[in-house]
Amino acid sequence: NGVLDAKEGHSKLRSLLSDLHHEGILTGVSTYSGVEGKNCSMALNFSWGGNSDATEETFSAKQLVENVLTHKKESVKYVSLGSLNTVNGLYNESFIFRENINQVVWSSTNTMNDDNFNYSLDTKAFDCIASKTNLTIKLITSNDSDLSYNPHLIGEIKEIGNAYANKVHASLRMNQSPFANTLFDECVAIYLKDESLFTIDTTFQYIEYRIKTSDMSILSNTIIGLLQGYSGNQNQVFEEFPSDTFNYRNDIQQIMVSTIDNFGIEEWIAGVMANELHRHLGVYAIIGTKMGMRAREYFGAGVDEMQIISYTGNTPPFSCMNDGLQVSTGATIGHGLIKVSSDTVKLPEAQFMYMGRKITVALKDKYRQRIEREINEYRLVYGLSSEIYWEMVRMAALNYWANWDRHEIFLIKQ
Repeated sequence: NGVLDAKEGHSKLRSLLSDLHHEGILTGVSTYSGVEGKNCSMALNFSWGGNSDATEETFSAKQLVENVLTHKKESVKYVSLGSLNTVNGLYNESFIFRENINQVVWSSTNTMNDDNFNYSLDTKAFDCIASKTNLTIKLITSNDSDLSYNPHLIGEIKEIGNAYANKVHASLRMNQSPFANTLFDECVAIYLKDESLFTIDTTFQYIEYRIKTSDMSILSNTIIGLLQGYSGNQNQVFEEFPSDTFNYRNDIQQIMVSTIDNFGIEEWIAGVMANELHRHLGVYAIIGTKMGMRAREYFGAGVDEMQIISYTGNTPPFSCMNDGLQVSTGATIGHGLIKVSSDTVKLPEAQFMYMGRKITVALKDKYRQRIEREINEYRLVYGLSSEIYWEMVRMAALNYWANWDRHEIFLIKQ
């Protein structure tokens, strides 16, 4: 409970995640007492997502956090954008929480009084957590001069044009509250991205991280980068992945800009790498790339975090998907994260496992049938040994790469 009632907030969050194609991200509802939801009009009236019927298994806060801590191998940061009520409840009730969480990143102002919304929601919870010697509160705040989104930055956010930026831009156009355009919880995202933008003060019961500058333009690049989905240079060989169309073959140049605009830079990079690995522009290598990206998106998973069972077999054309699956997810044979099922029936589908859950993603029949129809036609007319046949296959692969939306072509089964 906070700006919204917990159940209301959960419903809105589920619809937002559905709209953003992150249906598999786990969510839960806190049942700890001591805080009443305010149901502020701005949050109630804002269109979080269009799918009000979006559902996923609902957990309690304790179930959700313990599930994450059980399945995650790396360290976990706990971020609180509201009161410390849930943190306090978890600390008191969950052994695995106490054993694994040693710091809480808290969005708050630095004055502990009634003017501090997140503090005043549950002052007792703050007092309890602040007294724990094995749990550090990292309080993230802007500086004393209010930082606000200016018209120039709002215009830049609009120009990004992706689903995340569009949603934030829509929120910035709501002016019913004097705090509508003020930087607040975003400070946590900025902190997690670039801690150097903050000063550190250790004189309190908590460690205060305060934004150094009152110049919003200094923060703009970080905010724009976050909304663009830039997660830093993850290349192992390239200092920078080739982004100039001049570096690509002529037919690739023709689809490059629109494909990146439509499906994002990460899918583009995975597609390029998969086809280089595959040694020709392969139809099912592209399908495998889009499938792996869709599964990662569904779970909100990073690279090298999923296990895959592929049902494509080891014989083309379906087996070509395996190259795309490996590149787009990082679940490579070398990492031991992918295996090909020995089932006799070969299908363009795969099972993805993440944090104790699994889904099966399959290419829809109408798309599979279209591929078969087109490729068979090329084979009958030109023959497999003909250079024209492979040119036609390349053209088909380019078409699927540029025009087939990963959100439309797959069926996801839980």
